[in-house]
Amino acid sequence: MVGAPVGRREFIALVINRYEARKGDEIERIAEDVRALLEKLDGDHRASDIAAFKDALLKWDRLAQPLQVADSVLGIDEPHSRDLFRSIREHCIDLANNKSQNTLAMAILEIGKPVFNELPDASASIDKDIYALKDLARGERLEAALSPLKLLVDTASRDFAKLGREVRLPRISHQHKAIMAALDEALSSGDPETSAIAVAMIRGLAIKLANDVEDNSGALAITTSLLQRQGRLPSETTAQLQKDHVALARNISFSNMMDALKSGNLSHAKTLANSLAANADGEEARSIQNILHLISERQKKSRNGWIWTAVILGGIVAIIALSEKNSGSVSNYDPPSQYNDTSTAGSVENILANTESNSEEASIENKIQNDGVAADDEVSIKENRPPLYSIGTSFDRSQVRYCMMQKARLEAANNVSARPTEYKIQQFNLTVDDYNSRCSNFRYHNDDMTAVQQEVNENASRLRSEGEALVDGGY
Repeated sequence: MVGAPVGRREFIALVINRYEARKGDEIERIAEDVRALLEKLDGDHRASDIAAFKDALLKWDRLAQPLQVADSVLGIDEPHSRDLFRSIREHCIDLANNKSQNTLAMAILEIGKPVFNELPDASASIDKDIYALKDLARGERLEAALSPLKLLVDTASRDFAKLGREVRLPRISHQHKAIMAALDEALSSGDPETSAIAVAMIRGLAIKLANDVEDNSGALAITTSLLQRQGRLPSETTAQLQKDHVALARNISFSNMMDALKSGNLSHAKTLANSLAANADGEEARSIQNILHLISERQKKSRNGWIWTAVILGGIVAIIALSEKNSGSVSNYDPPSQYNDTSTAGSVENILANTESNSEEASIENKIQNDGVAADDEVSIKENRPPLYSIGTSFDRSQVRYCMMQKARLEAANNVSARPTEYKIQQFNLTVDDYNSRCSNFRYHNDDMTAVQQEVNENASRLRSEGEALVDGGY
């Protein structure tokens, strides 16, 4: 009984050897036929050539199958099969690397996969090759579908001002029509990936138009055109475009509100601010509420400047706190994936300050220059006033120092218990407006802010005295 299994293996080996001796020449002859048919598959072939190659390969496989199975039990690739597989794989590599025929190479390997499934090494190699070829074929497919659109998008990117003008006139704009026609052609493929990438390319134009050129209306026109095709877009893409539409509409409303403020139409500005507040949350809601507060107080402004001063100073503290939380370290602009949020209360304070008369602005400049905050010989720490209306600008340490120390002075002045003279109130109001126009919204390095906060704490007594002097002395 111990020797019986060995006898069976020897018998199987004998049968296989006799089978190979009888069929080996025929196997090799059909293999040559397969190779000859394989050479015809070069990209200029006919569909019948593919069918003839497949039929010959399957005929060869029926003869080679017993040899493949026998050697697979031993964990090795059968020699006849291994040689033919190498010929087929080398042809596929040539097709892919030298003739850009990735789809054809993949089709040939897909035909060969079940044929060489019993070859351990060959089977693993085919799986890897097919995966790589699918990726290359995907790139070819996307390039073919998207290259016309890419050319148009690249051209449009060279002149955003022209793009913004043309998208507002979609019926007569050749550029807008051409871009949308190329998009429709890409969407006609029915491939979700192609559709998503095509829309992303055009969405990128809208984002740059809004963020880089501040043309929210042009960006909204592009987004509206994209949403008109939402029935042909992936659901995730449609959802993102709808969010874009909301963001752009809010940016436009905010811009209109700012224009109303600049023109002095506070009632219209307040209506727009209320509309924005209805759908705001978190910090945006707090910012809009602060804007509404500032507008309301400006509307109620009376000859009692001291009341108005307290309100504006409260606005300073609120806006500075918001700016500090949002600003963080200075960083460069990244290629955009979303729209900038244009709503900032600091801008409103600047505009409200700017509605004062030109004579008031001149007196601000004269007063600050005469006060000599940055040039006081007794002050060893240099303060440099930032330029007027420098919203969103990155300040150096000396400018951050001015803003934070001047803030401390103004807070101290606001806390003075004695009622100042009307002249002092007016002068203090002008100083507050000047502060708002310089320091309401800026960017800074964290190290600079940390160092300046420490300096403010160390000089708290001096700054308090200087602030009190604004309304009770000659500072």
